[in-house]
Amino acid sequence: MRKTNLNLFIHKKTASLLTITALLSSLLSQSIYASEPTAPILPGMTKAKLHALIQEAQNKQGSADKSSPSIIADDINTNSTELINVIVQLSNQPAAVGRYAAKMGYRTLAAEAIEANVQSEQSSFLSSASRKGINLQVLHQYNTVLNGLEVSIQANDIPKLAQLPGVTSIHQNQVYYAIPVPMDVETQGIDNPIFDINPLKQIGADIAWDKGFTGAGVKVGVIDTGGDYVHPDLKDAIDRDYKGYDAYNQDKDPYEDVPPAWDKPGSSHGTHVSGTIVGRFANPTSEFVQKGVAYGSDLYLYKVLGGAHGTGSSAQIIAGIEKAVEDGMDVINLSLGSSAYKDPNSPDSIAVNNAVLAGVVAVVANGNDGASLPYYYSMGSPASAHLAISVAAATSPSRHYTSSLESTVSVSSVTYATYHLNPSLVSWRTDETQFDSSLGNQTMEAVFVGLGRQVDFEQAGDLTGKVAIISRGVIAFEEKVVNAARSNAAAAIVFNGNASFDISGDPNGIDLSEEIPGRDGPIGTLSRLGGDHKFLPTFDMPGKEGRALVRTILTTPYSTLKISFGSTFNQVDLIGDTVADFSSRGPNSDNNYGIKPDISAPGVNIRSTIPAYGKDKPDISYDEAYGRMSGTSMAAPHITGLVALLKDKYKDVDKNNDGMEDWSPMDYRAALANTSEMIRDADGTLYDVYSQGAGRANIANALETPALLEAIDPLTIYNSKLDPISMESSASSVSFGVIDPKLNKAVTKPLQLKNMSDNVLSYTASVVMHPSVTSDPNKPIPTPDVNQISMSLDGLDANSDQVITVVPNAQQRFTLSALASANAPNGVYEGHVLLKSAGHPDLHLPFVIHIGEGSDNNQFVLQNLTLSDQTINGDESIDLSVTINSDTQKYIVIYATDIEGIGENEPVPTVGEIFNFDTEAHMYRAIPRGKLNFHDIRNSFGLTLDSELNVNTTRLADGLHNFVVLSYSDLTNPVDPSTAFKSFYVSSEPVPTQTPPPSPPASGGGGGYGGGGGARPEEPKENLELIQSIVPQGQASVSVIASTTMQGKQLTAIVADSDIQKALDAAKSAPASIVVNVGTTDSSEAQLKLTNAQVLKLQQAAEGSTVMFAWNGATIASPVSAFTSVPIGADYVVRITRDASSASIFAKQYPDASVVGTPYAFEANTVVGGTATPLSLAAKQVFKRAFIVDQEVNASKTGALYIENDQVYPVPALFTAAGAGKTIVTISRPGFSTYAVAQHQTAFADIDSSWAKSHIQLLADKFLLSGTSVRTFSPKNNVTRAEFASLLVRSLGLQKPTSATPFKDVLSGDWYAQSVAIAYEAGLVTGYGDTFEPNASISRQDLTVMLTRALKLLPVVKPAGLVTISYADAEQFGDYAKDSIQYMTDAGLMDGVELSGSLRFQPSEPSTREAVAKVLSSLLKLSKLIN
Repeated sequence: MRKTNLNLFIHKKTASLLTITALLSSLLSQSIYASEPTAPILPGMTKAKLHALIQEAQNKQGSADKSSPSIIADDINTNSTELINVIVQLSNQPAAVGRYAAKMGYRTLAAEAIEANVQSEQSSFLSSASRKGINLQVLHQYNTVLNGLEVSIQANDIPKLAQLPGVTSIHQNQVYYAIPVPMDVETQGIDNPIFDINPLKQIGADIAWDKGFTGAGVKVGVIDTGGDYVHPDLKDAIDRDYKGYDAYNQDKDPYEDVPPAWDKPGSSHGTHVSGTIVGRFANPTSEFVQKGVAYGSDLYLYKVLGGAHGTGSSAQIIAGIEKAVEDGMDVINLSLGSSAYKDPNSPDSIAVNNAVLAGVVAVVANGNDGASLPYYYSMGSPASAHLAISVAAATSPSRHYTSSLESTVSVSSVTYATYHLNPSLVSWRTDETQFDSSLGNQTMEAVFVGLGRQVDFEQAGDLTGKVAIISRGVIAFEEKVVNAARSNAAAAIVFNGNASFDISGDPNGIDLSEEIPGRDGPIGTLSRLGGDHKFLPTFDMPGKEGRALVRTILTTPYSTLKISFGSTFNQVDLIGDTVADFSSRGPNSDNNYGIKPDISAPGVNIRSTIPAYGKDKPDISYDEAYGRMSGTSMAAPHITGLVALLKDKYKDVDKNNDGMEDWSPMDYRAALANTSEMIRDADGTLYDVYSQGAGRANIANALETPALLEAIDPLTIYNSKLDPISMESSASSVSFGVIDPKLNKAVTKPLQLKNMSDNVLSYTASVVMHPSVTSDPNKPIPTPDVNQISMSLDGLDANSDQVITVVPNAQQRFTLSALASANAPNGVYEGHVLLKSAGHPDLHLPFVIHIGEGSDNNQFVLQNLTLSDQTINGDESIDLSVTINSDTQKYIVIYATDIEGIGENEPVPTVGEIFNFDTEAHMYRAIPRGKLNFHDIRNSFGLTLDSELNVNTTRLADGLHNFVVLSYSDLTNPVDPSTAFKSFYVSSEPVPTQTPPPSPPASGGGGGYGGGGGARPEEPKENLELIQSIVPQGQASVSVIASTTMQGKQLTAIVADSDIQKALDAAKSAPASIVVNVGTTDSSEAQLKLTNAQVLKLQQAAEGSTVMFAWNGATIASPVSAFTSVPIGADYVVRITRDASSASIFAKQYPDASVVGTPYAFEANTVVGGTATPLSLAAKQVFKRAFIVDQEVNASKTGALYIENDQVYPVPALFTAAGAGKTIVTISRPGFSTYAVAQHQTAFADIDSSWAKSHIQLLADKFLLSGTSVRTFSPKNNVTRAEFASLLVRSLGLQKPTSATPFKDVLSGDWYAQSVAIAYEAGLVTGYGDTFEPNASISRQDLTVMLTRALKLLPVVKPAGLVTISYADAEQFGDYAKDSIQYMTDAGLMDGVELSGSLRFQPSEPSTREAVAKVLSSLLKLSKLIN
C-alpha cells in the first residue's frame, strides 16, 4: 500500500512568521517542506487575477460562508464599469427599531435609532462620497425598517464606497418574483357553488366568524403585484382615496399591470392573494364569490412587483415594506421571494425583521422549490428572516372519481393497439358531475395536442366533441385543462409525461421514453383540480401507458384514436392535510439549523379573486374573475388572515397603559404555532419540522389559548463595525444545533410560558419525541432511534416535576435540556414540548437536534471557513479552519488580500499551500476530505516573488481584509477553482498585556483571555486561593480580564463580548467557572456589569457553569441557570460590599455573640432603564459566595448569620483554613444579603446523656439549632411538622416566600407561617390537600420524605455501590414514603433499630429532637454546607 504524504508548503523565512498545521487523519503522515519545490507551479497570482477568480466562482456556486456579512455582496462584479443599482446599508439602527427598543428597554438602541440620527448619518455619507469624488445618484432613501439608500453607481466605484464611514453592507438591487404557481403541482379542491369553504374550515376560520371575529379594524398590507381594487369582492375592503403605494412605478396607484394586448397576460398575483385575506363575497352578478379569511379587515396594496411574471427588485421590496410600516399596518403579507438568496441577513430580510421590531407582523411565503434539488435548504429570502412567520403549503380536502376506458388506434377498420385503463377523473365543470349520462358508454375520437399549450391547441384544429390527449410538463396542469375547455373538447386525458428540451433549455417536443423515473404511474394527487366553471372532464392517465399510446399514434400513419368510456364513475373523497411536494423546506441557513417554515396553511388549488382589469372599463364583467392558484403564495395569506382575526381580539388590549398593545408580533406567531395541528403524509408518517414547521394552523385553538409557549431565542443584529449584537426574541420553535455525543454533556435551552390572561394558570409539561418522521423523498432515510436522546424539563413548579404555574399577566421561565447518549448515531432528531391544561388548548413547541459533525448541506467543495477571531491585533495570532467536502481536490492555497483587490498587479500575500504529493509515483493525489486547521496566523505573510519560490514577507495595513481559499482538482488546467473566503480585520494596536489566569484546581484545567478597553488591572493574587476554593472539583476555570472604572469608592468592572465568547469557546461545551477577578485598595464596593447581550450569550454555556466575580477578599459565583430569570432587555449587575456598619445589627439581635472579621454584602440585580430590581431566584438556583476572615477560627464552634428585611437569621457555612492565618468562609444559598461570621457559647444541661450530643452541640454553636429554653434542649421531645419545616428552611438558607401557603390550618399570624410557606414554594412540603397539620408530630417516614426532597434540591449525589437494606416492618411503610425511606437509608442519614432480632424502621414513630439534630447535621455535612 502506497504511503500518503500530506504536504504543507509554508511561505516563510523565519519560524516567527507563520506556523500551519493540518489535522485530517491519523493515517496520514505529515511532511513539512520549507523549500523543496514539489508544490504545483501555477501562474503568478495578482490581486486583480485573484479577485476575478473569486468573482467567477461565486457567480457559479454562491458564497461558501454565511456566518457573517461582508461589506460588498458576493454577486457584485467590481471589475465592471457598468452602472448598477445597489442598496447601501449604514450602521445606525433604523427608526422602527428605536421605537420597539424604547418599549423593550433597549436604551442604547433606542438612542441610536431616532430618525434624526438616521438622517444625519445618511447626509454625512453622501457628503463623504462627494468629497471622495464618487459619482452616484440617489434613487431612494430608507429610514424606517432599513437605514440605507438605493443608489446608482459604476460597479468599479463600489469598493471606494465601501470604505466610507458607516457603511456596513452593499448589496445589489436583487430581482424578486411573486412566488410562482408551480408547474403540475398538487392541486385539489371540492366544488362549491358559492365560495370554497374547505380551506377556510381547515384552518377554523368559520369558527372564528361564529365567535364574532372578522378582522374588523385591522390594517392588512399586501406587498405584491398590486391589486384589482375595483373587483366587487375587494372594493369595499379598500374603499378609500388612499389605497397604498406603487413602489414599482413610484406612484400612488397600486393597480395590477393591465394586459398590454389581448394575447398578452397582465399581472394577477396580488389580487388572488388579497382575495384570500379580505374577500368580501359581495359580487352581485356571479354565481361564485370569494370570502376571505379576515373579510372584515382593511386592505392596503403595496405594489413592488410588476409585469406578467411578477418581478421586482430588492429596492422595491424594501420601499414597499417601509411604506407599509409608515402607514401603520398591523400585518403585512409577502408572497414573494428569491430561492437563490438564502442569507438571513440580506437587506430585505433585515427590513422584514425591523418591520417586526416596529410592531408589524410579517408573514412570508416559504417558497415553491421543494420538488427541486436540493430538497432541504430549498427555502430562500426573505422567508429566512428570523422574525417573520414563514409559511409552508398544505393540501385541502379533495374529490375525484374512478372510471374505466378503452383506447384503440386503428387505420380504416384495422385495429393496431388497444389499451384498457382505469384512470381517475380529476376535474370537471362545476355542477356537471353526472358523468354516467354525459360520458358513460360513449366512444369519442381523440387528438394528441402535445403539452396542451395554447399554441398546441391552435395547431390541433377543431376539437369539438373530441377528447384531447395531453402530456404533463412545462405549464401548469390547470392551464392545460382550461385550454382544453376553451377548445370545446368534450374531455381531456393528461398522461404523466414530460417535455424534451433543446440545448438552450427550451421545450422542443415530448419525451416518449418507455421509462421515465417517477413518471411511469399516474400523476395522482398532483392532478386533482376538482370542479370549476372553466374546466371540463379531465382524466389522469399513467405515464407508461400514455407514452406508449402516443408512440403508437405517431408511428402509425393515417391512424385514428378513439376513446370508449365505461358506464360507471365512483366518487372518492380525500381529507387532504398533507404538505405540498412543491413547498420549500428548511432548515434556515443561519448556521444553527433553525426551524423554518414556522407553520403550514392551505396552499393547493386555492380559489380566489383574479383581475378583470375594470378600473378604466366600468362595463367589464367580473362574473368569471375567479381562479385557482397553488403555491406557498396562497398559503401565506391564509396565515395573514388568521393574524388579522387574532388582532381583532387582542389589538386593543393594553393592560400596561403604555399606549402599545400587549401582544407582540412574536406572540401572534407563537399563538398560531403553539395551537397548530401536526400533520402527516398519506402513509401516516409525521412530517418533519423542516417541512411543516409547528403544524397546520387552526385559529379556533389560537383564539382560545390564554397562554403562549416560547423559546427565548437570541436575535443578532449588526453594529457599525459588523460586530454581532444579541437581543432576546421569542421564537415558536427551538434548534439545539449540533450536539457532540462524545462530550456526554446536556445542552440546555431556555423557554417561557407567557400568561396573557388575568387568571393563574397551571399546565402539565412533557416532552414528546418523534420516533418516525418524513425525510428527503429523493434519498429517504429512517429516523434515528430517539431513545438515544434524553430530554428533560427543569425550572417547573417546586412541588412537581411536571407542572408549571404562572401568575396573571406574567411569564414563567423554564428550560429544555438534551443529552445524547455516547452511541447516538448521526442524524436529525426532533420532538416537541407539550403543555396541557384542562379547559384550555394544548400548547406545543417543536425542537430539533442534529447529532454529529454537521454542516449546511450546500454541496460546496469548501465549507465552514471559520476564524478563531475576526481581528488580528498587533503581533497576536488567530486560527483558521476549513472543511474539504470532496475527494478530488489536489491543491489548496490560502491568500490574504485587501477587500478591493481591483486593478493591482502586485503579488498577493500567501498564507500557505496544501497538496498531496506521491514521491514514488511523482504525481499529485487527492487531499483526503475533512477539516483543515491552521494555527498561529499573524500579520506577517509570505510573498512569492518568482517561480523559484523565493519568499519575502509583508504586513497588511490596518483595515478590512479577506482570507481567500482556492481549491483545485485539475492541476493540468487550473482555471476553475472552488473558493471560500472570510473577512478579517487588522489592527496594529496590540492586545494589552494580561496577567495569567489563576491556576485551576488540581483536577481541572483552564486558560486566560483578555479584551475590552479602559483600565486593564492585573488580577489580584490575594483572590486566587479564594477563587480556587469555590470552583467545583473537576471543573475548569477560565479567566476573563475586565476593564474597570472608579466612581467614588465604587469600582465597576465590565468585560468585552469577544472575551466572553473566547471563554465559552475555551470551555468546549463543558461546565466551567468563568472568572472575573479585580481589586483595588481604594474601593469599598465593587460591581460587575453584564449587558443583556452578554447574559444571553452566557446562557449558551454548559449546564453547571458559573460566572465568578472576585474582589478584595470576597467572591460570588452566579450560576448561568439563574440568567433565565433576567427579563427581556435587562442587564445584570452583581455587587460586593464591605459592610462593617452592619456589625451592630448582628450584635443587637444576637447580644451573646461576637462578630468575627468584617461582614460582606452580596446582591444581584437586573437593570432596565436605570431601574434595578433584585434578581428573582428559584430554590434550586444556589449562589455560592465566599469571603476571607483575617484570623483562624474553630470551624465546629463558629457559625454564620445574615440579614434579611432587618431581621437576622442563621445560615450554614463552611470554614476552610487559608494561608497567613486566615480563614475562607463559604456560604451557599439561593438568596442575597449581608453575611457575618459569629461565635457564641451554648451549654445545654440536658444533653450529656443523649446519643446525639455532638450533633446537638455542633448545630447549636452554629446558630442553626435552638433549645426549648436557654439551658435546656429537651432531646426526647417530639418534633412537630411545623418545627421541622422551620428547621429545614433555616438549614438550607432559603429565601422568604412570595405568597402565602394554600393550607387553611396555617394562619398568617402563626410563628411558623413564613417557614411553611417557604418550604411549600421550595417543594419540601405538600401537605394533605388543603391542610398541613402543623402541630402534629412528624413521623419518621414523613421525615424521610422532606429530607429526600431537600437532598434532591441541593442536589446531593447518592453514594454508589451501596448494599440494599431490608426492613422487617416494610409492609407498614406508606406508599408515598417507600422510596424516600430507601433513599435516606442509602444516603446514610437514617437507619433502623434492632428489635426482636430483626431490623425495623418504625415508620409511624414520632421523630424526636435529638434524632432530628443528628439527621440535619448529617445532611449539611453530606451536602458540604458545614464542616
